[in-house]
Amino acid sequence: MKNTFMVISTSIQYVFVLRAQLSRALAIPSLALILIIAFDNSNNGQSLITLFLGILEFVIYSVIAVTTHRLILLGPQSVPKWGLKKVTKRELKFILYSLGLFIMLILPAQLTLIPFGGWILATLGMCYLLGRFSLVFPAIATDKNWSFQKSWWATQPHQIMMVTIVIIFPLLISIPEVLLTRNPYTQFISQIISVITEILVIASLSMAFKAIEIESEPKISQE
Repeated sequence: MKNTFMVISTSIQYVFVLRAQLSRALAIPSLALILIIAFDNSNNGQSLITLFLGILEFVIYSVIAVTTHRLILLGPQSVPKWGLKKVTKRELKFILYSLGLFIMLILPAQLTLIPFGGWILATLGMCYLLGRFSLVFPAIATDKNWSFQKSWWATQPHQIMMVTIVIIFPLLISIPEVLLTRNPYTQFISQIISVITEILVIASLSMAFKAIEIESEPKISQE
């Protein structure tokens, strides 16, 4: 737990130190994401529009994630001052791997069919896989040649830390957002907090990748 706390606290420090660069680079995609969510919430149940907005939201989130990972791990010079101007092969790879992870989560999700507690098993299974496979995303963002298999191997000694960073930490810091969402007059504020929460979670994943990569890369090279 000590290492987990250090990773999370260091990621928060990085976000604070790079707050100006992050604000500029993420201003446009963050605003776009907030507007899309607000429009989607006001949508009158039109499925095609909801589907389109969902895809667009996913693409913008990928841009935010890649930008944040690069700023945290590679520094401000790694992205344009006002953020990415277009979706590149890097973002497309990020999206494809995200879809791949989603497909892999379908299997443990089937555990919900088990009566009396199947949803608990499904939740635990999906959380575990998310923790073990998530390091592939900061790797993709920084142009490192990592696969799901390499992420699984590298996270073997850090399973509790990864589940904490990917699942428990986001749940804890999203509590204010959930509370504000219930009030119709504070939904815009809750959406801003949601973006800040996502940035903190992405940054913590970046720091976890940095710490684990240093430890695991020599061992992986010997395989």
